[in-house]
Amino acid sequence: MTHAQPDQPTENPRHAAARREITECDQKLGRYRAALEAGADPTMVATWTTEIQARRTAAATLLAADPPRPHRRLTEEEIKTLITRFDDLRQALRDADPDDKAEIRAARERTVEVRGLGPGQT
Repeated sequence: MTHAQPDQPTENPRHAAARREITECDQKLGRYRAALEAGADPTMVATWTTEIQARRTAAATLLAADPPRPHRRLTEEEIKTLITRFDDLRQALRDADPDDKAEIRAARERTVEVRGLGPGQT
């Protein structure tokens, strides 16, 4: 299991989308500047620029507010500990009183209903 872990973390999809948005905005701003220099209506270019700068700022804010977390691989000992804890939990659930199990299931179903998910969805 230690070797099955990726060497590099996969990029957060939100971060990737924000980076693409910033790149796209920068390209558009460059085109808008060229259009202005070529004689385009300054009022129209200013409107476009304001819109694109707002989109760029929103994407940059997302990246700043949710910075990437450092990647750390689990050690073999940490993996063994997790497996042991999961097994302990599995055994506790298997051996639990049926009434307690029913109460846990009912609470979980209420949580699913509150989230607006259908049966079997989490």
